[in-house]
Amino acid sequence: MIDMLAKLAIAAAIAYGCWTVIEIIILARFARNGPAGPVSGPEALKGRSAVVARPFEELDREMGLVGFVRVMGETWRARLIGSPARPPSVGDEVRIVDRDGLTVSVEVSERA
Repeated sequence: MIDMLAKLAIAAAIAYGCWTVIEIIILARFARNGPAGPVSGPEALKGRSAVVARPFEELDREMGLVGFVRVMGETWRARLIGSPARPPSVGDEVRIVDRDGLTVSVEVSERA
């Protein structure tokens, strides 16, 4: 009986040790990557890359150049920030800098 209890105690200690090592590895990997950014809500779009889906054109002086971009599988109305030499064309990459309701503000991506 004592022999069986000893074996059970050893098996439990080994299982606990393995679980502790696995937990340390997972926590170390999470700490290295840092906390995840927002995945939903207004802040989730800021800083993301988007692709121009419809050309930018001037609708009125207040809004400036307005077009449509695709980001995360959705199409958003976009207002172009700044004064690039030429507005981005369909397929060009832009970066989202802000969101106001259903309109995102974008700037020409440095990679474009």
